[in-house]
Formats: sequence, C-alpha cells, structure tokens
Amino acid sequence: MNPFYEFIQTPIFSARLDESKEPGLLEEIEVEIANNPHAGSLLGGGIRKVRIASTKRSEGKRGGYRIWYFYQTGESIYLLFLIDKRKAPDLMPDQEKLLIRELKLVLSEVNRGK
Repeated sequence: MNPFYEFIQTPIFSARLDESKEPGLLEEIEVEIANNPHAGSLLGGGIRKVRIASTKRSEGKRGGYRIWYFYQTGESIYLLFLIDKRKAPDLMPDQEKLLIRELKLVLSEVNRGK
C-alpha cells in the first residue's frame, strides 16, 4: 500500500459515509483503493467504481457498498460517491451516466479550488 495517497472526500461522499454509521468503513475503503487505485470498473473521465464489503455485515462485496472515485496519477484520490446496496438497487445505465456527468462537474469544481 502506498502510504502517500491523500484521500479527498466530496461533501456528498462524506454525508453518505456518515449516514452509514459504520465504524471502520472509511479505513476499509482507503486501504482497498490504495492497494490498487486502478481497480474496479473504469466508467469514463477517470472515474472508477469499486465494490467494498461492509465492515458490519457478512454479505461480502455484493451486498456492501459501491464507491465512485477518481484517480489518474499522483498522490490524490477523490472519493466521489457511495451507495449502500441494502438501501439502493443497482443503478440503471442512464442513471450511472447522469451520476458520472454530475461527478465530473463536482471534480472540475474541486480542481478549480486548488
């Protein structure tokens, strides 16, 4: 694992993480992504989606969380969005395209703020 990654959370990611009320989830997410930042499905524009198992439930990755994040090169990984599979079904392809479009807007605003 690269100890030099900086994880940057969007406000919506932070809010959804807080809603999970799952201690250790953020650490699990960061370890999983830091071990292989190019893991998961590439969705376009550098946005990736990965499955993470719940730290409290035994359903594995399928019943855990979906995390959308952005990483290309360097030391910053942007945690963009999180869905708890217990509370939300899989996104339809057009819903995911809309989400990706919105996440790109958020990411461009984050990058402008640097």
